[in-house]
Order: sequence, then structure tokens, then C-alpha cells
Amino acid sequence: MSAAVILFLAAAFSLRNSGWAGNVELHAHMQIVATILAAMVGVLALVRHYSQKNNTILLLGMAFLGAAFLDGYYLVVASWTFSAYFPSTLDTLISWSWLASRFYLSLLLFLSWAVWKRGQRRGDSRLIPEKKIYLATGVLAVGVFLLFAFVPLPPAMYSGLFFTRPGELIPGALFLAAAIGYFRKESWKTDPLEFCILITALIGFVAQSFFMAFSVRPFDAMFDVAHLLKIAGYLVVLIGLMVDMFRYYRRVESSAGEIAHAKRQVEALALAAEAISRHLDLDAFLEAVSAESKKFFSPDRIGILAFNSEKEEWNWYYTWGLSRSYQEQVLKHFPSTPGKIAEERQELVFVEDALKSPLTVAIHGLLEWEGIASAAILPLRREGKVQGILVFYYNSPRIFLEEKKVLCRA
Repeated sequence: MSAAVILFLAAAFSLRNSGWAGNVELHAHMQIVATILAAMVGVLALVRHYSQKNNTILLLGMAFLGAAFLDGYYLVVASWTFSAYFPSTLDTLISWSWLASRFYLSLLLFLSWAVWKRGQRRGDSRLIPEKKIYLATGVLAVGVFLLFAFVPLPPAMYSGLFFTRPGELIPGALFLAAAIGYFRKESWKTDPLEFCILITALIGFVAQSFFMAFSVRPFDAMFDVAHLLKIAGYLVVLIGLMVDMFRYYRRVESSAGEIAHAKRQVEALALAAEAISRHLDLDAFLEAVSAESKKFFSPDRIGILAFNSEKEEWNWYYTWGLSRSYQEQVLKHFPSTPGKIAEERQELVFVEDALKSPLTVAIHGLLEWEGIASAAILPLRREGKVQGILVFYYNSPRIFLEEKKVLCRA
């Protein structure tokens, strides 16, 4: 890592006084490539997110879609044809419109780590509602665009300063903060996508702080190298996403043959629970079932409902990771939940995508608010009657009982 930093520093100082002079055509070609790559990354990230929902990947997708939008704007304003329609000079437009895209991308990369960190501190791994992310990132992208497009801007270059373009240090600092965050997260050691995000953040920091911050005019060597590094950063994330999607779909494909075996395991669990119930009172029975069932599943949250035969009502016996408000609303709407189906049919109920399943129509809003994306509902029978319901909750949609990791924990 230190050798790479030294290499980039040496390249930056050697190119600072270079006589290289690019042109509008070369710049336009680089921007076309950058815009297309950013759009591809954004679309692929959203496809990956909807395969298995994840806050980081959703923010990554919106980061690059917004960057593609702003890079496209940058491509337009950098041409002589449209420069007359904006309130700033062409040189100022080129400088600030580049900064718009870089600021937006660096901020979203940093926030993708910050959202994860906030969840870790609070012990809350719930998904952020997608509508909120779409609205917030859309408003931010349009706001950045309007600011840089229609507000008269001051000069971006100051030849008398050591950093001739000091504004470039702002996204540079955000890229560095994102890189430090992802490095400390340590998922990059096993996750190829997060490794590529880390590398992209470092490339962004180098492009902003070592090259573009020292550019003295549009299309000089520092300017063009920064653009090439931006394209390289986009390519790295694109490669990371493709590898991640390949690995994900291979996992799904390779585990398809294990579905039947897994279902037999779950049925065995239900039979074991019924056998236990013949020898224990209800409290001991539910505790035993909860402990045994965790050997077969890896839930993000868990809940056990017990039936009070005297009051003829359901109550929560045990919960882990569920908010009090959610618990109250489930009891209120219990007849409309999959738990009622499990009770009446005395069979397992699987909800693979809670926000799309017809079994959860009545509580879609509640599940989205709580961040629950899928669930496995197991009726607990005692003496032939359902007296408890065991629910495993997951924060992302899944095809139940086909992932090797789940089965290996059995």
C-alpha cells in the first residue's frame, strides 16, 4: 500500500509541470466512457440488491446512478455548444461540474459505510425503507445539479495556492473517510465487492488529492490523469459487482438439490418439538423448542407466541430483535397474519418475500417499517393442538432452506 502511495506521489509531482495538453474531444470521450460505466454499475447494484436486499448495495447503486446523471451533465456543459446557456464561464463550468459528480459519489460511498456503522452501534440491522433512500438520494443528486448548473460560481482554480483547486480536497477527504471505514469494517477480506469498494474509494482519494487538486487548467496532464483514474475506479466496482453476482447465483444454484433434505430437517424439528411437549409444561416446552430450533436456522430475529387457553388469546412468550410496537401490532392483527394460517393448518408457513407475498398483504406496511423481508413460521403442537408459534425473521428475502450456511449450522 505504501509503495503505491509513493508511486502516485512521484507520478503527480512529475506530471505537474508537464506540457501535455488534451482537448475537448479527448475529454468528451473519457466522459462518455465514465457515464456509461457509472450507469452500468448503478443498474447492476440495484439488480443485486433486489436479489438479496442490503443497505450497502442499495446505496452503492444510487451513488453510481447519481454519478452517471451528473457525469452526463458534465459531458454536456463541457462542450462549447451548450456553454452559452449557463451563468458561469466554460472553464468554471468544467471545473465545478466535475466536482459535482465527485462530491456526490464520495458522499454516498461514505454514507454507505456510516449507515452500516450506525446499525452496528445500535444492534439494529434492519433495512432502510427503499422509498426513503430513493427520495433522499434523488433530491441530493438534483440539488447538486441545480446548484452547480444555475448558480453563478466563483473560480475553481487559484494559481497562487499550493493546491490550485482546493475544492477537490472535499470529495478527496470523503473518499478517504469511506476507505478508512471500509478498511476497518474488514469485510473486504472475504467479500470481493467490499474489497472493490475499498479500492475505488482509495482511487478516488488519489485522483482528487494527488492530481485534480494540482490541475492548473482544463485538459492539462493532472486533469486528464484524474479522469482516467475516475474511469478506473468505476471499472473496479463493476468487476466487484460482477464477481459478487456470480458468487451469489452459484450459491443459489448449488444449493437447489438440498431443498428436499432441508425440508425433512424442519419436519423432523416439528416432530421433535411435539415429542418434547408430551413431557414438559408449556414454558419448559417453548424454551426447549427455541433452543433446539436455533440449531437448524440462523435468524436475524426470533419470536415465540404462546396461546393462553383461559383468555383464548395469543401473547408473546419470547422475542429477540423485535420492537415493542411491532409486537403489539402483530397481536392486534393476528387473524390476518401467516401465524394464523400456521395455527389453523397446523403446518409450516414460509414467506420468502414479505412485501410481495399475498399471505402478508394486511401487514405489508408494518413489515416494511420493521425491516422484515421474510419469515419462517413453525406451529408448535402439544397433545395434538397448536399451543405455540415459533417465527424466524430475516432482514432480506430468501429462498428458504437452500443455503448451505444455514444447513451447516444444524
